[in-house]
Amino acid sequence: MANQFLVKETMAAMRNLSASEIDGLKGNNPVYAGVQLLGYYEKGDTPAPIIYHYVDLQNEPDPGTDDGGSIIEIGNNKLRHDFKGADIYDIYFGYKTGVFFTKEQNNLKLNSMYNSDANSIVHSPGVEADISESLIIDNENLKIEGNGFVIRQADNSSLITYTDRPLIDIISNGVMIEDLVLDDNIQNNFVMLGANKIHAANPGDIPGVTRTGHDVLVIRANNVVVRRVVVEGASWTGIKVTYDPNNVEVNNVIIEDCVVNQTFRDSISIMHCRNVKVRNNKINNGIHHQIHVYTNTLNTEVSGNHCFNNLTDIFHWYTGINLENYERGCIIVDHVSYDKKTVNTVISNNIVISNSLSDFKAGVVTQGYPENVSIKNNLFIRCTRGLFIARGNPVGDICTITGNTILGSVNGVHFWPAASGGNYGGKTTPQQSRTVLSANNIESSDIAIRVSGSVENVQNFYSLYNVLLEGNTINGKPDLTLSQELNFSGNALGTHKIILDLQIKSAVLVKQLF
Repeated sequence: MANQFLVKETMAAMRNLSASEIDGLKGNNPVYAGVQLLGYYEKGDTPAPIIYHYVDLQNEPDPGTDDGGSIIEIGNNKLRHDFKGADIYDIYFGYKTGVFFTKEQNNLKLNSMYNSDANSIVHSPGVEADISESLIIDNENLKIEGNGFVIRQADNSSLITYTDRPLIDIISNGVMIEDLVLDDNIQNNFVMLGANKIHAANPGDIPGVTRTGHDVLVIRANNVVVRRVVVEGASWTGIKVTYDPNNVEVNNVIIEDCVVNQTFRDSISIMHCRNVKVRNNKINNGIHHQIHVYTNTLNTEVSGNHCFNNLTDIFHWYTGINLENYERGCIIVDHVSYDKKTVNTVISNNIVISNSLSDFKAGVVTQGYPENVSIKNNLFIRCTRGLFIARGNPVGDICTITGNTILGSVNGVHFWPAASGGNYGGKTTPQQSRTVLSANNIESSDIAIRVSGSVENVQNFYSLYNVLLEGNTINGKPDLTLSQELNFSGNALGTHKIILDLQIKSAVLVKQLF
């Protein structure tokens, strides 16, 4: 009967259409309206049959390269299924446990799936796909259900030499990704320097080597949710939120319940954005920062995260790099220029554990003029410094530090008002200002609250300006609970007061532990 479907049980059978069957798909009055495919490897192994239509390449645009799912090429003929608005199960592209494709095939299949205008992508559990090109997600309101699907950088893919080519790049709004595993495969990607393999390097780390490393997951769009994603290693940053392709700040991003392991730079990086939540993630082992909030951000929440660092677990391919050149602060709040501030950051209910005093140099660092930072109800264990409050805002930052527990540190809270020739916003340079340190439990082997730094060529300098210490419980040496160690040099003219308007109320010294 005219315009009936030609039925095939498997993809292999459809690829083996006869010349007469193909002819029956052609023309203005074809014998068949299309090919109905009942399964991929066997009848019924897909959620439902789908229809492929013949593409008249003489009168229609070429739909592209055979991707094993939406476009099928048979000789000089092409069939196409349009997944627009549909739920794509990856079996429609041939993915199933025990089946492996080449990196070139995976590049094509995954990019086709993620940019098909589908409603959702449902991956199969227990499947791994190696890729050698960035996966760019340009499909608005797409939901990706990973189900443990592994996307891995292929061996020797060269992606690490391109700083602008992450493993996955989200550039469309409304994307949600859940339960994917992203493996940067650091051990099998490197550049050669003589006989040495360089797996990751910052400029200046190793003579003769430029930046080596790339980001794994980059978010450059609004209203994005990344949930229960596992990042297994990153030669640069694990998850990054930054401005969109038009250099506009992105808005409303949630990163939650993820696991990020073994990163070279930041585990999670937040910049050029508004209203970002980083919560309930587990982050293990990195040689720089684990959560970094900086440069042109507004309203960032960092809460409920569990961070751990042990340098002895840092993979051997970082040898040759001086780890002491890296700050290793766990949670960092800062910005790089006065006109692109980091404003309204809440750091709460996080657990930060350093395996030894040197594995995290600080639990939280604020530096570079952030404004309105709240650090509350966190637990810091064995960090060199529990909190490192550095280079405050000359026009009046507001920092509230309350309810935190700092255990096993050298310095519980370290104010470091170092400055050099600063005059910002028409102001002279009082440093840590309008700061409240209250109701914290501080245990330190040396100085519970320390003020130190070097000041050069600065006029009218105040180290602490309108700072309140109230109701803190201090466990440590009673004669070293507050120490001031500022050094002034250069043309340091005008008024110099180490402390102005410092109030200490009800600081409770419980016992001498050391």
